[in-house]
Amino acid sequence: MNTFFFFFFFFFFFFFFFYI
Repeated sequence: MNTFFFFFFFFFFFFFFFYI
């Protein structure tokens, strides 16, 4: 569960960075 949360956060951060 912790890994899933970390992966989700990383994906969200990457997407946000790529969007900007």
